[in-house]
Amino acid sequence: MNKHLLKYKICQSAMRLFSSEGFENVTMGKIAKEAELSEADVYLYFGCKEDIILYLYQSINSHWQFFVSNLLEDKLSERFESALIKKVELMEAYSTVLNNMLGILISDSKVSVNAPQ
Repeated sequence: MNKHLLKYKICQSAMRLFSSEGFENVTMGKIAKEAELSEADVYLYFGCKEDIILYLYQSINSHWQFFVSNLLEDKLSERFESALIKKVELMEAYSTVLNNMLGILISDSKVSVNAPQ
């Protein structure tokens, strides 16, 4: 299996576990078992769980950028609407994971409602 397929397999396995068990409760070992790989193989491609989330984010953005670069609508408003809809569609497949992680992501962020402007 090539590198890209292995990374995809690891990411999909991690997403299933993050959805069912929660991000905080999943270990790299659990991800390896779910992906039917050794833990060393998982660490070869991802140094930690956060790297898997970053890979997911980058993957969604890459697909979205490709889509946006091929939009053919004449009006800017139509291209903008199509781009927004596509972003939501791409993220929808991971909605459970993203929803579960929202609290973690916000609590670790320096950005908040009360952050200085």
